[in-house]
Amino acid sequence: MCSKIDFETYCKNRKPIFAYNPQGVSNISLLKSVIDAGGVGLIDLERLSLEESLEQLKSCYQQLAPSWGVRVTTKKQFEQVLALHSDTFPLIVIIGDFDLTEKELTKAQAKQLVLLAEVVSLNEAYNKKWAEAYVVKGNEAAGRVGDETSFILTQQ
Repeated sequence: MCSKIDFETYCKNRKPIFAYNPQGVSNISLLKSVIDAGGVGLIDLERLSLEESLEQLKSCYQQLAPSWGVRVTTKKQFEQVLALHSDTFPLIVIIGDFDLTEKELTKAQAKQLVLLAEVVSLNEAYNKKWAEAYVVKGNEAAGRVGDETSFILTQQ
């Protein structure tokens, strides 16, 4: 996993645009456009079967520059990322609503994965201290959300 300074440097070299593909959609053309424009394209594996997730990951490794990331919502998806990723570039992995074991964290560190945690509360952020940064989801977002708005959560 990149150190905090490495992740900050990485972000400074990109435009501050992180864009997901729509959930359940396997077309990566939006991600390619975001990367070509200097941002970071993120593939969202939510709502995809393990077979579809594996196909998406393989496609991204073959077609995208090393400035992309992935949002995983299950441990099985995370295991797929660990199995496929080499240590050639720091892949950004956003961890959804599950915890990581020490063994999983060690594997991620060995593979230069930049781990971000998706959180919906301040307490959840405290429990995910391993994260390089947080993706805050307030009550104005879709899916799993918190009681506060993202603005309030960010201030906390």
